[in-house]
Amino acid sequence: MTSRNRYATSWESFWSSTTGTVGEVFWDADPIHASQQDLLLFHEYFDPRLPLIDLGCGNGTQTRFLADHFTTVIGTEIAPAAVELAGKLNGAVNIRYRLLDMLHPDNAQRLHDDIGDANLYMRAVLHQLLPVDHATAVESIERLLGATGTLYLIELSSSAEPYFARLIQQYGPPPGLSRVFQHQITPGMLHENSLESLFPPDRFTLLGTGPSHIRTVHTLPTGNVVEVPAFYAILRRQEGRVCETRVNKQGMAIGHEKERFIDPPGPLHVVAKLVMAMNACDLESALTLFESGASFVMKPGVVVNGIVGIREALEGLMALKPTLTIEAQQIVQAGDVAQYCARWSMKGIDPTGTTVQLGGRSSSILRRQPDGRWLFLVDNPWGTDIVQ
Repeated sequence: MTSRNRYATSWESFWSSTTGTVGEVFWDADPIHASQQDLLLFHEYFDPRLPLIDLGCGNGTQTRFLADHFTTVIGTEIAPAAVELAGKLNGAVNIRYRLLDMLHPDNAQRLHDDIGDANLYMRAVLHQLLPVDHATAVESIERLLGATGTLYLIELSSSAEPYFARLIQQYGPPPGLSRVFQHQITPGMLHENSLESLFPPDRFTLLGTGPSHIRTVHTLPTGNVVEVPAFYAILRRQEGRVCETRVNKQGMAIGHEKERFIDPPGPLHVVAKLVMAMNACDLESALTLFESGASFVMKPGVVVNGIVGIREALEGLMALKPTLTIEAQQIVQAGDVAQYCARWSMKGIDPTGTTVQLGGRSSSILRRQPDGRWLFLVDNPWGTDIVQ
């Protein structure tokens, strides 16, 4: 059996035995912990006029969320059973589900011929393929993107394998993961340093990358939810010059080239980076997102100023091993200043093992720096609650 046939057979077996029961699929996290967090990272890079393709959409849980943010969304899967289940569980007027085998680039080309350039969302797909098949999958991705689409991918990182080994040794294999193995599906992982070989710089521009995690539906006896180490990347085809065609007075088509510039990430991307750093307990990365003289409201009535004070405040929060979630957000920008408002929640564990749950409505200020970056000037997670 070829690898291509193996994928189709294994995934058809998996999805045809899936009933749609909540928690049945190991990686089927609520979008608030998955695509909503991803959206914070990629939405500033995606052209909203383009359709969005959810590659490897599974049962459509994340596809349905993305359909609330994009005009046209297409969920693709290799297994007919998955396409049928997604349409049944997560249909919407602006979603189409269809079969697509990423290892047949001609199929990807036909989809591109149908809809044109597209943005791509790909959650934990490439690590399921054998290394020998990666180049073919990337060729399909390239065809779907066209000249103007952008790819967001999130994949298990090099830390995933030792994480699973420790998890299974301590608690045994999670039932959802065992079910994956039962269908001859063998998840692997990608090394973060493989990005350049998978997406060569002469063909792709890397717009952003960083640590992340894949949240699952499995809860440990400790009360913590299994979150597998991962990384994300945002890429675009290397089309530094895009050819435009116009018609001259004689009715002849003539072309000219224009430069396509990539804008620096906006304020929402900085917020997303802070959320990622908090959830990864990456203090140093978090601190790079603040101006040197920034202020942070630890709680109503307690404000710290400068990087030293912010370091101490964030260290205290990270000691809880938090899961920070942005539930809704809005930016109001005026030139080089932006006000960020959001509804957030955070769950953690204090030193005694007690679950800690926090939440609020933030009102923060970010400022664009001379080099184009945005940084926090005031981070106030408590909003108007600071008013006595």
